[in-house]
Amino acid sequence: DFLVLHIDQDIIDSRYIPNSWTPVNGGPDRETIMRNVKIVMDTGKVAAMSMVSVTFINNKPGQEERTINAMRVIGACLENWKQFPTAE
Repeated sequence: DFLVLHIDQDIIDSRYIPNSWTPVNGGPDRETIMRNVKIVMDTGKVAAMSMVSVTFINNKPGQEERTINAMRVIGACLENWKQFPTAE
């Protein structure tokens, strides 16, 4: 079995994504998301990963913070991508 890990950055608590179009108050923090993606990546079953809402230009302050947080989550995925699953 293969997994596809998809992350919509807008699920992260709005304090980490200050310019979100759909802010989530009380959503998970960045560290929780990073810990969870590491668990998924450590299964060795992830064939693909994607992340949306990395950038969202809406003239509200916070784009730099949004991009840096996205990079941290993507980095957590990539550093824990141990192998590409093979079909048996």
